[in-house]
Amino acid sequence: SMIALDLRVLRPQPGASSSNAVLVCGAASDAEQHELYLELCDSVRGSEQWIELSKSSCAGAARPLPLCVWQHPHTRQTNARAKPRLVLDWAHGLAQRTAASLRAAGEAAELAEAIDVAKYDSLVSLLYAEGATLPPHVDRGLPGAGLALSLGASAAFDFGGARLELHSGDALFADFSRVRHAVLATHPLASAPAWWRALPGGGGGG
Repeated sequence: SMIALDLRVLRPQPGASSSNAVLVCGAASDAEQHELYLELCDSVRGSEQWIELSKSSCAGAARPLPLCVWQHPHTRQTNARAKPRLVLDWAHGLAQRTAASLRAAGEAAELAEAIDVAKYDSLVSLLYAEGATLPPHVDRGLPGAGLALSLGASAAFDFGGARLELHSGDALFADFSRVRHAVLATHPLASAPAWWRALPGGGGGG
């Protein structure tokens, strides 16, 4: 039988958007995280972004740098040579399990439905240096629920006024077009799992 998911439903602060979200703690095992990350790297190896990243280590970057982009939700642009199928299939599988778990618990029915019907057919992956942030924003125009998966070092994240610590392998399902969110800080490499710390260049290299 499948291991039960560790779910935490996030309800908006009073006066904030009406949209709930769900944090799935440890959604991907260390082995899965490593496999998913390697697929992102393999799908863009040799691309303009890849060459940029390998030339300039993102070590000092205050803002995240793009890694793999597949059918960008706003522009439909792609930099991947091939569809990152493993990542998208994993997202679909997690979405089905998360929706089923929410329904079984009688929680957040509207959110469960949104997670279930979302397409998960586009992907944007970003690399953050230690200390890097992403200013508060709303992803206007995105349809329905989306999924954010954290890989590597931990990060402090603000979602609609709720502060979360996101660890490698944590996944957040939310309507990112309705709730203001931000990356407050990317923590040091020591907070990352062993597979990430062992990458060439000490984390994030390919």
